[in-house]
Amino acid sequence: MIYLLRRSSLLLLPLLLSVNTLSAQEGGGGGTDYNALTSLQNNNNAMGSGRSILSTPPDVLGSNYVFENWNNDAVIVLDTGRKFSLKQNFNINAAQGSFESKTSETSVFSFDLSNIEHVIINEDRYVVGLDPEENRLKVYRDLGSYNGKKILKGFRTERVLGHPDPLRGQVNDEIKIRDTYYLSNEGALEKIKLKKSTIIDLFDTDSKSLKKYIKKERLNFKDDAHFTKLFLYLNNS
Repeated sequence: MIYLLRRSSLLLLPLLLSVNTLSAQEGGGGGTDYNALTSLQNNNNAMGSGRSILSTPPDVLGSNYVFENWNNDAVIVLDTGRKFSLKQNFNINAAQGSFESKTSETSVFSFDLSNIEHVIINEDRYVVGLDPEENRLKVYRDLGSYNGKKILKGFRTERVLGHPDPLRGQVNDEIKIRDTYYLSNEGALEKIKLKKSTIIDLFDTDSKSLKKYIKKERLNFKDDAHFTKLFLYLNNS
C-alpha cells in the first residue's frame, strides 16, 4: 500500500514514474502486493518514458537487483519535504542505478530520481547523486557524513564469464553487483579507494586519534556497519 504519512487516505503518487518490463528471472520474491501500484500505470500525473529491460538469459546466474527479494519497506522523501511509505515492495536496480517497485511479476515502476531527496530502505538511507563518469543521476547508499563531507556507496553490475570446462570453475555466466565508493563534497562526487589511510585523510580531524580508534575497534570499511561506528566517533569526538 502507498499512503501519505500521517494520513489514512490512499494517495496516487504524483511522483515522476515510468513503467518498465522486468525479466521473469529477476521478478522473483513472492508475497508482494501489487494492488496499490497497478493504478499508477494509468495515472495522468505520471511523467517519464517507458523503456524495456532486457530479459536475463535463463542460463545466466545472479540478478541486477541489490536486494535478494522485493519484500523491503521504503519511505520516500521528496525535495518538497513530502513523505510517502511503500510496504514490502521496493528494490534498487544496480544496472540502471534506479529505485524500482513492482506492479506485477513482469513489470516495475522506475522512480524518476530528479525530485527525490532521499529514501529510507529497511532503516538505511539512500540518496541521489550525479555519477561523475556517466553524467546521470543514480542511487547511492549514504554511509555517513562529517564536516559537510559524505561517503557514498554506488552500485554497478558486471557479467562474469563462466568456463566451458566444469573442472575449471563455474560453468554459467553470472551477473555480480560491484560496490564503488565516493566522497561527496557539496554535492560533487569523487571516486575514492576503500583504504584506511584514504579514509583518515578525507576528514579534517586529529589523524593520530582516529588511527587509534580504528585500530582499537578493528574497523573494516568493507563492512557498511563499521562506517556507522566511524561517523559516530567523528561527530562525537
